[in-house]
Amino acid sequence: MHTAAAIRNIVLVTVLTVLVWAFAESESLHTKSIRFDVLVDADPAGGRVARVLDGQAWPGRVQLSIEGATSAIDALEPLTRRALRLAPGIQSFPAVAGENIIDLRAAIRELPEFRGSGVTIQACDPPTLRVVVDEIITSTIPVRVSAGDSQFESQPVVRPASVTLSVSKRVGESLGADLAATATIDPQTLARLVPGRTENIASVPLTLPIELPPDTYIRFSPPSVDVGVTLRSRTGSIVLPSVPVHIRLAAAELSRWKIDIPESDRFLTDVRVSGPDELIDQVRREEIKITAVVALSFEELERGITSKEATFAELPSPLKFEAAKRLVRLSITKLPPVPVEPAR
Repeated sequence: MHTAAAIRNIVLVTVLTVLVWAFAESESLHTKSIRFDVLVDADPAGGRVARVLDGQAWPGRVQLSIEGATSAIDALEPLTRRALRLAPGIQSFPAVAGENIIDLRAAIRELPEFRGSGVTIQACDPPTLRVVVDEIITSTIPVRVSAGDSQFESQPVVRPASVTLSVSKRVGESLGADLAATATIDPQTLARLVPGRTENIASVPLTLPIELPPDTYIRFSPPSVDVGVTLRSRTGSIVLPSVPVHIRLAAAELSRWKIDIPESDRFLTDVRVSGPDELIDQVRREEIKITAVVALSFEELERGITSKEATFAELPSPLKFEAAKRLVRLSITKLPPVPVEPAR
Protein backbone atom coordinates (compact mmCIF):
# COMPACT_ATOMS: atom_id res chain seq x y z
CA MET A 1 0.00 0.00 0.00
CA HIS A 2 2.85 2.35 0.85
CA THR A 3 4.49 1.32 -2.41
CA ALA A 4 1.38 2.37 -4.45
CA ALA A 5 1.29 5.77 -2.71
CA ALA A 6 4.95 6.28 -3.44
CA ILE A 7 4.43 5.51 -7.12
CA ARG A 8 1.54 8.00 -7.32
CA ASN A 9 3.72 10.68 -5.75
CA ILE A 10 6.53 10.00 -8.21
CA VAL A 11 4.11 10.24 -11.18
CA LEU A 12 2.59 13.47 -9.87
CA VAL A 13 6.00 15.06 -9.32
CA THR A 14 7.09 14.03 -12.83
CA VAL A 15 3.97 15.52 -14.47
CA LEU A 16 4.36 18.79 -12.57
CA THR A 17 8.04 18.94 -13.49
CA VAL A 18 7.21 18.49 -17.19
CA LEU A 19 4.51 21.19 -17.04
CA VAL A 20 6.82 23.62 -15.28
CA TRP A 21 9.55 22.93 -17.83
CA ALA A 22 7.13 23.39 -20.76
CA PHE A 23 5.82 26.65 -19.33
CA ALA A 24 9.33 27.92 -18.70
CA GLU A 25 10.35 26.92 -22.22
CA SER A 26 7.36 28.76 -23.75
CA GLU A 27 8.18 31.89 -21.75
CA SER A 28 11.94 31.84 -22.28
CA LEU A 29 13.35 34.33 -24.78
CA HIS A 30 14.22 33.13 -28.27
CA THR A 31 15.34 34.81 -31.47
CA LYS A 32 13.91 33.82 -34.82
CA SER A 33 14.12 35.11 -38.40
CA ILE A 34 10.76 35.27 -40.17
CA ARG A 35 9.87 36.57 -43.62
CA PHE A 36 6.73 38.73 -44.08
CA ASP A 37 5.08 40.08 -47.22
CA VAL A 38 4.53 43.85 -47.09
CA LEU A 39 1.94 45.86 -49.02
CA VAL A 40 2.46 49.59 -49.45
CA ASP A 41 -1.13 50.78 -49.53
CA ALA A 42 -3.35 53.87 -49.43
CA ASP A 43 -5.12 55.60 -46.59
CA PRO A 44 -8.45 56.63 -48.15
CA ALA A 45 -9.69 58.13 -44.89
CA GLY A 46 -6.65 60.39 -44.75
CA GLY A 47 -6.76 61.13 -48.48
CA ARG A 48 -3.24 59.85 -49.13
CA VAL A 49 -1.76 57.09 -51.27
CA ALA A 50 1.81 55.77 -51.37
CA ARG A 51 3.82 53.88 -53.95
CA VAL A 52 7.33 52.52 -53.97
CA LEU A 53 9.63 54.88 -55.82
CA ASP A 54 10.14 53.96 -59.45
CA GLY A 55 13.35 52.07 -60.11
CA GLN A 56 13.77 50.69 -56.60
CA ALA A 57 14.27 46.93 -56.49
CA TRP A 58 11.58 46.23 -53.93
CA PRO A 59 10.79 42.51 -53.48
CA GLY A 60 7.57 43.18 -51.59
CA ARG A 61 8.77 41.37 -48.46
CA VAL A 62 11.00 41.87 -45.43
CA GLN A 63 13.08 39.54 -43.30
CA LEU A 64 12.56 40.27 -39.62
CA SER A 65 14.76 39.10 -36.77
CA ILE A 66 12.48 39.03 -33.75
CA GLU A 67 13.05 38.16 -30.13
CA GLY A 68 10.46 37.06 -27.61
CA ALA A 69 8.88 34.20 -25.81
CA THR A 70 8.28 31.09 -27.88
CA SER A 71 4.53 31.43 -27.44
CA ALA A 72 4.61 35.07 -28.58
CA ILE A 73 6.68 34.23 -31.66
CA ASP A 74 4.39 31.32 -32.53
CA ALA A 75 1.39 33.68 -32.29
CA LEU A 76 2.91 35.78 -35.11
CA GLU A 77 3.28 32.84 -37.49
CA PRO A 78 -0.24 33.29 -39.03
CA LEU A 79 0.85 36.76 -40.20
CA THR A 80 3.19 35.12 -42.71
CA ARG A 81 0.14 33.98 -44.68
CA ARG A 82 -0.99 37.53 -45.48
CA ALA A 83 0.66 40.86 -46.24
CA LEU A 84 1.47 43.47 -43.63
CA ARG A 85 -0.20 46.75 -44.70
CA LEU A 86 1.85 49.95 -44.53
CA ALA A 87 0.03 53.17 -45.39
CA PRO A 88 0.52 56.91 -44.87
CA GLY A 89 -0.71 58.12 -41.53
CA ILE A 90 0.60 55.34 -39.32
CA GLN A 91 3.45 56.26 -37.01
CA SER A 92 6.86 56.30 -38.74
CA PHE A 93 5.13 56.60 -42.16
CA PRO A 94 4.84 60.32 -42.96
CA ALA A 95 1.71 61.51 -44.74
CA VAL A 96 3.47 64.53 -46.25
CA ALA A 97 3.22 64.58 -50.05
CA GLY A 98 6.45 63.88 -51.86
CA GLU A 99 9.34 61.45 -51.51
CA ASN A 100 9.91 59.85 -48.11
CA ILE A 101 12.31 57.27 -46.70
CA ILE A 102 10.52 54.83 -44.41
CA ASP A 103 12.28 53.12 -41.51
CA LEU A 104 10.69 49.70 -42.01
CA ARG A 105 11.65 48.37 -38.59
CA ALA A 106 10.02 51.33 -36.85
CA ALA A 107 6.95 51.32 -39.11
CA ILE A 108 6.27 47.58 -38.71
CA ARG A 109 6.81 47.79 -34.95
CA GLU A 110 3.90 50.26 -34.77
CA LEU A 111 1.45 48.02 -36.63
CA PRO A 112 -1.45 46.70 -34.51
CA GLU A 113 -0.28 43.14 -35.19
CA PHE A 114 3.03 43.83 -33.40
CA ARG A 115 2.01 46.32 -30.73
CA GLY A 116 1.55 44.45 -27.48
CA SER A 117 2.67 41.18 -29.05
CA GLY A 118 5.53 40.77 -26.56
CA VAL A 119 8.19 40.47 -29.26
CA THR A 120 11.00 42.84 -30.14
CA ILE A 121 12.06 43.51 -33.74
CA GLN A 122 15.83 43.45 -33.58
CA ALA A 123 16.58 43.86 -37.29
CA CYS A 124 14.82 44.33 -40.62
CA ASP A 125 16.11 43.56 -44.09
CA PRO A 126 15.82 45.78 -46.09
CA PRO A 127 16.05 48.45 -43.38
CA THR A 128 14.43 51.29 -45.35
CA LEU A 129 12.06 51.88 -48.24
CA ARG A 130 11.79 54.93 -50.50
CA VAL A 131 8.18 55.83 -51.27
CA VAL A 132 6.29 58.69 -52.88
CA VAL A 133 3.22 59.93 -51.04
CA ASP A 134 0.51 61.57 -53.11
CA GLU A 135 -2.92 63.10 -52.55
CA ILE A 136 -6.06 61.15 -53.47
CA ILE A 137 -8.46 63.12 -55.65
CA THR A 138 -12.03 62.16 -56.57
CA SER A 139 -14.31 62.94 -59.48
CA THR A 140 -17.66 61.78 -60.83
CA ILE A 141 -17.47 60.09 -64.24
CA PRO A 142 -20.07 58.40 -66.49
CA VAL A 143 -20.16 54.66 -67.16
CA ARG A 144 -20.05 53.15 -70.64
CA VAL A 145 -20.74 49.55 -71.60
CA SER A 146 -18.33 47.33 -73.52
CA ALA A 147 -19.63 44.07 -74.98
CA GLY A 148 -17.19 43.21 -77.76
CA ASP A 149 -18.90 42.71 -81.12
CA SER A 150 -22.34 42.16 -79.60
CA GLN A 151 -25.10 44.49 -80.76
CA PHE A 152 -28.08 45.69 -78.74
CA GLU A 153 -31.59 46.62 -79.78
CA SER A 154 -31.28 49.85 -77.79
CA GLN A 155 -28.80 51.72 -75.62
CA PRO A 156 -27.89 49.68 -72.49
CA VAL A 157 -29.33 51.06 -69.24
CA VAL A 158 -26.62 51.45 -66.57
CA ARG A 159 -27.51 51.71 -62.87
CA PRO A 160 -26.01 53.93 -61.54
CA ALA A 161 -25.16 55.88 -64.68
CA SER A 162 -22.13 57.54 -63.03
CA VAL A 163 -19.66 56.57 -60.31
CA THR A 164 -17.04 58.22 -58.12
CA LEU A 165 -13.45 57.65 -59.22
CA SER A 166 -10.63 57.99 -56.68
CA VAL A 167 -7.05 58.13 -57.98
CA SER A 168 -3.73 59.63 -56.99
CA LYS A 169 -3.31 63.25 -57.99
CA ARG A 170 -0.38 62.32 -60.24
CA VAL A 171 -2.57 59.95 -62.25
CA GLY A 172 -5.70 62.10 -62.11
CA GLU A 173 -3.97 65.05 -63.72
CA SER A 174 -2.99 62.89 -66.70
CA LEU A 175 -6.54 61.69 -67.40
CA GLY A 176 -8.68 63.38 -70.03
CA ALA A 177 -11.72 65.47 -69.20
CA ASP A 178 -14.01 63.11 -71.13
CA LEU A 179 -12.91 60.02 -69.21
CA ALA A 180 -15.56 57.36 -68.53
CA ALA A 181 -15.51 54.11 -66.58
CA THR A 182 -16.00 50.94 -68.62
CA ALA A 183 -18.44 48.21 -67.58
CA THR A 184 -17.24 45.18 -69.53
CA ILE A 185 -19.72 42.33 -70.00
CA ASP A 186 -17.75 39.10 -70.40
CA PRO A 187 -18.43 36.76 -73.36
CA GLN A 188 -19.73 33.94 -71.12
CA THR A 189 -22.47 36.20 -69.76
CA LEU A 190 -23.40 37.43 -73.24
CA ALA A 191 -23.65 33.84 -74.49
CA ARG A 192 -26.35 33.14 -71.89
CA LEU A 193 -28.56 36.05 -72.97
CA VAL A 194 -31.70 35.43 -75.00
CA PRO A 195 -31.72 37.67 -78.12
CA GLY A 196 -34.64 40.08 -78.20
CA ARG A 197 -35.35 39.82 -74.46
CA THR A 198 -34.45 42.60 -72.02
CA GLU A 199 -32.26 41.23 -69.25
CA ASN A 200 -30.46 42.69 -66.24
CA ILE A 201 -26.81 41.82 -65.62
CA ALA A 202 -25.87 42.46 -61.98
CA SER A 203 -22.51 43.54 -60.55
CA VAL A 204 -20.58 44.24 -63.75
CA PRO A 205 -17.02 45.29 -62.67
CA LEU A 206 -15.58 48.65 -63.69
CA THR A 207 -12.23 49.52 -65.27
CA LEU A 208 -10.61 52.50 -66.94
CA PRO A 209 -10.18 52.32 -70.74
CA ILE A 210 -6.46 53.21 -70.50
CA GLU A 211 -3.32 51.29 -69.61
CA LEU A 212 -1.87 52.20 -66.21
CA PRO A 213 0.94 50.62 -64.15
CA PRO A 214 -0.31 47.67 -62.05
CA ASP A 215 0.48 49.43 -58.76
CA THR A 216 -1.65 52.49 -59.64
CA TYR A 217 -4.23 53.39 -56.99
CA ILE A 218 -7.71 53.31 -58.56
CA ARG A 219 -11.00 52.90 -56.72
CA PHE A 220 -14.59 53.13 -57.94
CA SER A 221 -17.57 53.81 -55.71
CA PRO A 222 -19.60 51.71 -56.19
CA PRO A 223 -17.09 49.17 -57.55
CA SER A 224 -19.64 47.66 -59.97
CA VAL A 225 -22.90 48.52 -61.75
CA ASP A 226 -26.01 46.77 -63.01
CA VAL A 227 -26.62 46.82 -66.76
CA GLY A 228 -29.95 46.26 -68.52
CA VAL A 229 -29.53 45.10 -72.12
CA THR A 230 -31.58 43.71 -74.99
CA LEU A 231 -29.34 41.66 -77.24
CA ARG A 232 -30.16 42.11 -80.91
CA SER A 233 -31.41 38.94 -82.54
CA ARG A 234 -28.90 37.28 -84.82
CA THR A 235 -30.55 37.19 -88.22
CA GLY A 236 -30.10 35.22 -91.40
CA SER A 237 -31.96 34.58 -94.63
CA ILE A 238 -32.71 31.88 -97.15
CA VAL A 239 -34.15 32.02 -100.68
CA LEU A 240 -36.83 29.40 -101.40
CA PRO A 241 -36.99 28.67 -105.15
CA SER A 242 -40.67 27.60 -105.00
CA VAL A 243 -43.44 28.22 -102.44
CA PRO A 244 -46.91 26.63 -102.99
CA VAL A 245 -50.01 28.84 -103.05
CA HIS A 246 -53.00 27.79 -100.92
CA ILE A 247 -56.56 29.11 -101.14
CA ARG A 248 -58.37 29.74 -97.87
CA LEU A 249 -62.07 30.43 -97.39
CA ALA A 250 -64.73 29.76 -94.80
CA ALA A 251 -65.90 26.14 -94.52
CA ALA A 252 -69.48 27.16 -95.30
CA GLU A 253 -68.34 28.51 -98.70
CA LEU A 254 -66.48 25.40 -99.85
CA SER A 255 -69.48 23.79 -101.53
CA ARG A 256 -70.68 27.03 -103.13
CA TRP A 257 -67.65 28.04 -105.20
CA LYS A 258 -65.23 26.61 -107.73
CA ILE A 259 -61.87 28.39 -107.66
CA ASP A 260 -59.19 27.84 -110.31
CA ILE A 261 -55.63 29.15 -110.37
CA PRO A 262 -53.53 29.13 -113.55
CA GLU A 263 -50.68 26.63 -113.50
CA SER A 264 -48.06 29.39 -113.57
CA ASP A 265 -49.55 31.07 -110.45
CA ARG A 266 -49.76 27.99 -108.26
CA PHE A 267 -46.23 28.60 -106.93
CA LEU A 268 -44.38 31.77 -106.00
CA THR A 269 -40.72 31.70 -107.02
CA ASP A 270 -37.52 32.98 -105.37
CA VAL A 271 -39.08 33.91 -102.03
CA ARG A 272 -36.53 35.36 -99.59
CA VAL A 273 -37.21 34.52 -95.92
CA SER A 274 -35.24 36.43 -93.27
CA GLY A 275 -35.34 36.47 -89.48
CA PRO A 276 -33.67 35.04 -86.37
CA ASP A 277 -31.00 32.45 -87.14
CA GLU A 278 -32.70 29.71 -85.16
CA LEU A 279 -35.94 30.08 -87.19
CA ILE A 280 -34.08 30.27 -90.51
CA ASP A 281 -32.33 27.01 -89.61
CA GLN A 282 -35.76 25.41 -89.02
CA VAL A 283 -36.94 26.66 -92.42
CA ARG A 284 -33.80 25.24 -94.03
CA ARG A 285 -34.41 21.85 -92.40
CA GLU A 286 -38.09 22.07 -93.49
CA GLU A 287 -39.22 21.88 -89.87
CA ILE A 288 -41.13 25.07 -90.65
CA LYS A 289 -43.12 24.79 -93.88
CA ILE A 290 -43.58 28.04 -95.78
CA THR A 291 -46.74 28.48 -97.84
CA ALA A 292 -48.34 31.45 -99.57
CA VAL A 293 -52.02 31.99 -98.77
CA VAL A 294 -54.78 33.72 -100.73
CA ALA A 295 -57.60 34.28 -98.23
CA LEU A 296 -60.98 34.99 -99.87
CA SER A 297 -63.83 36.64 -97.98
CA PHE A 298 -67.56 36.18 -98.71
CA GLU A 299 -67.68 39.62 -100.35
CA GLU A 300 -64.71 38.85 -102.62
CA LEU A 301 -66.28 35.57 -103.66
CA GLU A 302 -69.57 37.29 -104.49
CA ARG A 303 -67.78 39.94 -106.56
CA GLY A 304 -65.80 37.26 -108.37
CA ILE A 305 -62.44 39.01 -108.05
CA THR A 306 -59.90 37.95 -110.69
CA SER A 307 -56.67 38.34 -108.68
CA LYS A 308 -55.31 38.95 -105.20
CA GLU A 309 -51.88 39.18 -103.55
CA ALA A 310 -50.78 36.17 -101.52
CA THR A 311 -49.58 36.62 -97.94
CA PHE A 312 -47.22 34.51 -95.87
CA ALA A 313 -48.22 35.34 -92.28
CA GLU A 314 -51.39 37.09 -91.22
CA LEU A 315 -50.35 37.01 -87.55
CA PRO A 316 -47.26 38.83 -86.19
CA SER A 317 -44.12 36.82 -86.95
CA PRO A 318 -40.37 37.46 -86.57
CA LEU A 319 -39.94 36.09 -90.10
CA LYS A 320 -39.99 38.52 -93.02
CA PHE A 321 -40.83 37.58 -96.62
CA GLU A 322 -39.85 39.12 -99.94
CA ALA A 323 -41.12 37.99 -103.36
CA ALA A 324 -40.91 39.75 -106.72
CA LYS A 325 -44.40 38.55 -107.65
CA ARG A 326 -47.20 37.97 -105.15
CA LEU A 327 -50.25 38.56 -107.35
CA VAL A 328 -52.22 35.36 -107.94
CA ARG A 329 -54.80 35.21 -110.76
CA LEU A 330 -58.16 33.64 -109.90
CA SER A 331 -61.18 32.24 -111.68
CA ILE A 332 -64.18 32.11 -109.34
CA THR A 333 -67.37 30.29 -110.42
CA LYS A 334 -70.49 30.03 -108.31
CA LEU A 335 -71.79 26.47 -108.12
CA PRO A 336 -75.50 25.65 -108.36
CA PRO A 337 -77.14 24.91 -105.07
CA VAL A 338 -77.07 21.29 -103.97
CA PRO A 339 -80.68 19.92 -104.02
CA VAL A 340 -81.98 18.95 -100.63
CA GLU A 341 -83.69 15.56 -100.54
CA PRO A 342 -87.14 15.62 -98.90
CA ALA A 343 -87.41 13.90 -95.55
CA ARG A 344 -89.06 10.48 -95.68
